Amino acid sequence: MYNRQTIRRYILFQIPELILVILILFILQYFFEFPSWIIIAVVILSIIKDIVMFRFTWKSYVVHKKEDYARVKGKKCIAQQDFEKKGLVKLNGELWRVEVKKPVKKGESLVVTDIKGLLLIADKLS
Repeated sequence: MYNRQTIRRYILFQIPELILVILILFILQYFFEFPSWIIIAVVILSIIKDIVMFRFTWKSYVVHKKEDYARVKGKKCIAQQDFEKKGLVKLNGELWRVEVKKPVKKGESLVVTDIKGLLLIADKLS
């Protein structure tokens, strides 16, 4: 389920937010003389929020291997709109950006021939 790399990535993405919260709290304390316990409480609540939210968002922080993307080659996808060169398709229940050589109509089936980053290259099914 969770691996160290996913947890590390999640923590690294949360650090800038925590730094910003602390900075804003110290500025507010300087101008409005907040008690220190409010700053500590807000920082602790922010950290608890991040811990709770990890359970719901961890899939967004998973780093996929290159081999995982290679598995989409040869798969069938369905055009979600009319487009000429680039558009959206649904593949395994997910929306992907796609590039094609010939115009495509909504609902047409395509087959994935290649992948470049998060852009699928596809052809119409014959």
